[in-house]
Amino acid sequence: MWINDQKYEFPQFAYRNTSLRNLVLWHCQLNPLGSVHWSSLVSLSFGFNDLTEGVMEKVLSGCPNLGCLELNQVWGIQSLKISSVKLRELTIRDYYDENHDIWLEISAPHIQKLELLGLCTEIRIVQRNVASLVTAILCLNLDSEGEERNLEKECSYLKELFHGVAHVENLELGTWCIECLSILELKGWQSPPSSRKFLKLSTTLNPLEFPGICSFLQSSPDLETLVIDWQEYNHKLRFIDKIRIVIVSIRGVISSSSFPGNSVFLESTFKKDCSICFVISIHIADADYVFTL
Repeated sequence: MWINDQKYEFPQFAYRNTSLRNLVLWHCQLNPLGSVHWSSLVSLSFGFNDLTEGVMEKVLSGCPNLGCLELNQVWGIQSLKISSVKLRELTIRDYYDENHDIWLEISAPHIQKLELLGLCTEIRIVQRNVASLVTAILCLNLDSEGEERNLEKECSYLKELFHGVAHVENLELGTWCIECLSILELKGWQSPPSSRKFLKLSTTLNPLEFPGICSFLQSSPDLETLVIDWQEYNHKLRFIDKIRIVIVSIRGVISSSSFPGNSVFLESTFKKDCSICFVISIHIADADYVFTL
């Protein structure tokens, strides 16, 4: 909330409310002078807030039943420590600090789902600090408007993220991750082996993305379900075609989804080194697309 171009100062009495269950605090100035008592709170969202680690510590300690925490465009903290066994979901969207020497280090040994969305720079995840993590959604990017891209830094950052979530069962990757994966693959880097069972890729199916996709599949020997969300801008009709390909049970019987008016055909062959090669043929709006994984 904004008042005369000033952030709304959250009132002190509101920090003691045992009836709240869901709370969204955007454009608020937070400065609890005493303890926070939100004992019934299960969902909390911060947005456009300059936070301090002291405020975060007070808030988290005052929410013993919090299950979901969302941080949207927040800054000012270098360490996010979550010790609660009930807080299972953490979402961070558009985390950016002008001081590139400041990293947000996450320590949350009990969270099971982590989402990094939008422009998220300088976030550090160490596997031992997120040991219970089951699902990781990495739909982030480092392409800050007006700044020259540093591909070497981006790829180094992605490698560190992948090592931090290598143990998860379910993984979702956005287009930036796949682009950097392809660059790393062409440089000879291989993603760490993983026991993940579910993999979702959001892609434009640009041939330049194929090396990254192939590399990730090769490092996923236990994969059971592959979902490819493909979107392509139709310049003639000026809309985005969104197609979802679902391949279920890669290690056994393989099936794929179908779409009204379109067709998807999937073939699989096993190579001598026991890896799997997929050939997916897609017929969409009188056009044929074929790519190999």
